[in-house]
Amino acid sequence: MNDADFVKNLRKTVSDVVENSKMKMCIEQMADIAHELGILVDEDCPECQIAKVNADAITADIQDTLKYKEEQLPLQGQIWKDLTSLEKEEFRLRKVGSEDIEKYKSDLQVQKEKLREKQNSYDISNAMTCFIHAISSPGTERCYFLKWIRINLDNLSRDKMSFLREQYKEKSKNSENKNVLKDIDRELSNSSLGTEHFFREMGQIYEASVSLPETDPSRQQLQHLPKLCAGLLLDGFPLELVDGDASNIPLRWVSDVLSQLHDLVSPKNKILVVTVLGVQSTGKSTLLNTMFGVQFAVSSGRCTRGAFMLLIRINDDVRKVLNCDFMVIIDTEGLKSPELAQLDTDEH
Repeated sequence: MNDADFVKNLRKTVSDVVENSKMKMCIEQMADIAHELGILVDEDCPECQIAKVNADAITADIQDTLKYKEEQLPLQGQIWKDLTSLEKEEFRLRKVGSEDIEKYKSDLQVQKEKLREKQNSYDISNAMTCFIHAISSPGTERCYFLKWIRINLDNLSRDKMSFLREQYKEKSKNSENKNVLKDIDRELSNSSLGTEHFFREMGQIYEASVSLPETDPSRQQLQHLPKLCAGLLLDGFPLELVDGDASNIPLRWVSDVLSQLHDLVSPKNKILVVTVLGVQSTGKSTLLNTMFGVQFAVSSGRCTRGAFMLLIRINDDVRKVLNCDFMVIIDTEGLKSPELAQLDTDEH
């Protein structure tokens, strides 16, 4: 029997056993049995328990994802999209007409300042306060927290997202469904909630605080955020470089995180950057995950949005071959999908 048939048979046998089994229980309930068998259980250690409590405190109240994002993560919504379009206009000057360019630019600057003021008028939400507090905890506890919050958020979005993804896949087979695809895409964007949304909010909180005067106490209180994020990068967690929903790079935030990272690794270190580019849904994230043993988010039907970077420390034995100390891996959004290329928003 060849490998493919063997795997098929094995899958079928395992599926039959699982489906016909009378006794079913979820993994959490198996902790007692694990204890009897002498298997170590993560949930027994205090770090894991505290992390779970912290993650549950953030995700327990989520009923409607869109409403939750508007209330708890307000800085990355419409304000950030408006800021994005102002920044793009500042460089492209498409609507300047016969107006004086310098005056037009200064008007745009004033509008941007107003939007930053609006961002600063929001207090940091409870969810963000808990999140920042939890990722400030020591290493093991922080890793458990990020794992728990990812599990909780995945559980929340699994049912709705799977249904929307299936719809998206079905409709994308026919090129006449462009507007329907656009609506599903928007709904997918509204329904998705992951750790990257919390980090994105953290970036916006920091960027808004930087527009305040240097002596302002709220600005000084938030100066530690880039260092926190740089520490996470060093631990192997991805950082969002390009926000795919607003098509923008929070430049100040990203550059401050990277300069903090530069301080954390010794300045003489060499860094090799590897990125991947290709058409949507061709398995770019999966390729990087397999090659480097990392965990970029992957999902069929719905693709990576924006771009994420991840730092890998190189082992001593490979260091001489590659002639570098670290690798930065950048996972990117797919190039335009054929079914969305005809839409009126296709410059995005």
